[in-house]
Amino acid sequence: MKYNIVQPDFELPPEGLHLAVVYAWEDKGMQLTQYGEKHRAIIKYESLTHTMKDGRRFSIFDFLNVAFAEKATLTVRYKQITGKALVGDTFDPSDLMGVVVEVYIVHNQGDNGRTYANVVKVTRCENQDPASYDLENDIVVVENPPDDLPF
Repeated sequence: MKYNIVQPDFELPPEGLHLAVVYAWEDKGMQLTQYGEKHRAIIKYESLTHTMKDGRRFSIFDFLNVAFAEKATLTVRYKQITGKALVGDTFDPSDLMGVVVEVYIVHNQGDNGRTYANVVKVTRCENQDPASYDLENDIVVVENPPDDLPF
């Protein structure tokens, strides 16, 4: 039997700068990637400056490996969001929640022909009053890692 591959029909956040609030951390546990099994997670941002055709704000997903090396995306993002260096090999995802940031997005085409909105840089904003923005999403940390992971 053959199956048709249906591309999802959703709007990509536009390229460029978005004022946003970090509203979620989702631990995906161990995932198979093109580089083997990796511990993966998603940092989720709500765009405050761009809306979809239906008027809802864009959610921006920043997929990353849960790794603590100096150049690892998690280490870099943690410093970009909190303004502090990530020390050691553990952290509390709630440190990221509710932080107002600027997120810079570029569109890249994958090997499969699909276009992806990739987060390339995040900058912490001086105004740190997320309550003044009336968020559409609840601020949450979803942790479902296997028991043998380091945090």
